[in-house]
Amino acid sequence: MDRVRFVPLGEKTQPQCWNCKRVVVGVPDARYLYRVDGRAVTEAWYRCDGCGAYVNVRREGVLHVERAARST
Repeated sequence: MDRVRFVPLGEKTQPQCWNCKRVVVGVPDARYLYRVDGRAVTEAWYRCDGCGAYVNVRREGVLHVERAARST
């Protein structure tokens, strides 16, 4: 079975709440992965502990496929 890894592009940023401007930390409540023209976009949803709003953070990357060794 081949292994597919998501390799993010650019620097990682701290998500900030759009409503109260606090930095959002922790594990995202949901994650999605989209393929777009050989690249990929991850979308993570974080809940702000300060005001309860949800923050959507998108990050672009590439999909790297590691081929599995085939036995004969």
